[in-house]
This record gives sequence, C-alpha cells and structure tokens, in this order.
Amino acid sequence: MKSVTSILREVKDVINAPDPTILDEMIDNACRNQHEPDLALNLEIIDIIKQRKNGPREAALAIVRNVNYRLDPKTPLIALELLEMCVKNLGYPFHLQIASKEFLNGLCKRFPETPDTTKNKILQKILYMIHLWTQTLCLSTKYKDDLVNINEMYRILGYRGYMFPELKQDDIQSIMPISEGFLTQDEIEQGDRAILGAKLDELLRRGTAKDLEEANVIMKKMSGYVMEERKDYRKIFEKDLETIQNSAMVLNALIESRPSGLDITSDPSIQEALSKCKIALPKIEKMLSEENEEETTNKLLQANDAIQAALNNYDKYKGITNIANK
Repeated sequence: MKSVTSILREVKDVINAPDPTILDEMIDNACRNQHEPDLALNLEIIDIIKQRKNGPREAALAIVRNVNYRLDPKTPLIALELLEMCVKNLGYPFHLQIASKEFLNGLCKRFPETPDTTKNKILQKILYMIHLWTQTLCLSTKYKDDLVNINEMYRILGYRGYMFPELKQDDIQSIMPISEGFLTQDEIEQGDRAILGAKLDELLRRGTAKDLEEANVIMKKMSGYVMEERKDYRKIFEKDLETIQNSAMVLNALIESRPSGLDITSDPSIQEALSKCKIALPKIEKMLSEENEEETTNKLLQANDAIQAALNNYDKYKGITNIANK
C-alpha cells in the first residue's frame, strides 16, 4: 500500500504538470503595448484564472514579470492595475500567491537598497499596495496567518527607509473580501473548505517535507478525520445571527439618540449599521422560507423583526428630517 507521502507527491506532480500558456499570453497582451488598462480584457483574465487549477499562481507570476518589464514604461503600471483587480476579485487563492516570498521578491525587485527620492510612480504604487494589504488583508481576514510574508516585506522596506503613501478610505473598503451578507451554516463551511482546498493545492505544489506534512493535516481536517478540530458551524452561525441582531439594536439606539432634524445619511456609524442590516435582511428572509428546525426559526424571526423595526425607524426619521429641511 502506498504511503500518504507518496500519494501526496503524485498529486503534486499532477498539479505542477506543464499547462498551456494562454493565460500568460493574455496577461502579456493586457499589459504590453497598451495606452491604458483594458477593463474588458482584465475581467476576462480574472474569469479564466478562476477556472484554472493553477490559475492564481500562474497569473501572479505573469503579472510580476510585467511589473519588471523595462521596454515600455507604461507596462509596469498597467500590470499593477491588473494586479489590483485580481486582489479585489479573486479572494484567498490569489491572496495566498501574493503572500509568497517568490512573488513579493519579484514585486519589489526594482527597489534599490536605499530609498529612491525621485518619486518613481512604479515604486510608489507598489509601496501603496503593500501598505494597503498590510492594513486590510493581513489584519482582518480569517486567513491572515497565511499572509505573514506581506507584513515581513512591509517591515523590510520600512527598515530601509521607504515611506508608505497614505491610504484612501475607498481603497481600504474595496479590497476587503466581498461580504455575502448573512451566511448559512453550509455556506460558512463551504467557504472554509475552499480556503483549505486552495492552501492544500499550494502545499502540494511546493512539495517540501514540511509542506507535505501540513498537507496531510489539512486532508485529515477536510475529511473529518480529526474530529476534535472540527468547527461547530452551528455555533458560528448563531453567533453571526446574534451579531446581526445587535447591529439592528445599535441602529435603533443611534437613531433614537440623535436630535430631531439632523441629517442621518452622513453619520458613518449609522450608515455602517444600516448597511449590515440591509445586506442581512434578504438572506434571513430566504432562510426563514427554507428552515424547518423550530429553534433556528425562532432565532431568525427575532433577528428579522429587529432588523425590520430598525429599518422602519430609519425611514421614519429620514422622512421627518427631509420634511423639516424643506
């Protein structure tokens, strides 16, 4: 009988088998000899990356190759625009690749040992992106422990004396993984399995003894073999439901404590709570139509009623304010 290690090595060989270079060619075409980014082509590239098993790694390396392309001064900046789109749209599988030492060393290949004082646009853009990743993905995602190399590159560049540009709030909000609203237990579990699957593929691709050992642990987790490490997705679901209900209560409290006649559409705390409620409501209503378990149904109804009351209160206050300001 084959050992687990030998089986993992065979899988690694399959993953690392040569692929057609169509994605490489498309990325080169999108970055080179262009006056500006081709949005339609970039979106097509993103779709293809999603379809290919090794797409995120292949794309990341092709993009960084174009960042270091020196025959056309526009190519690196266009490549960085494509990189931004990939980071925003491809989630963990791509984030895992931009956190690899191979990618980060390639991305920062242009940086001299001492800071470039000429305000080079390419270097400034890279500094901005690394700063953005450290303040978002490396802080707030559930897989931040897999992105430590980004923090290390940030530290190295800072130690050399490079100054990181100030971040824009819109960029901070847009780079975070898109919220799907309130998730069912199955959806939470599927999301975790997708992350584990992407990490497993990367470990098998690298194929060192340490990587294969970690891959073996992940395979056991995914198969349910290690029961004591299985997450209680029902508890996670109930905690998330409680958080949504608390957001509705916060929204109500903020509205009721606000003096009559003041504009609430520009209050960031109110708008944040409002956004969470609006995103969650359709999902909760759908769950109610499908749920058969009485206890879960009651908890969903409580959350639904709290959100509806908060939204009605918001609309009522907004209407009164609009009349008063006319």
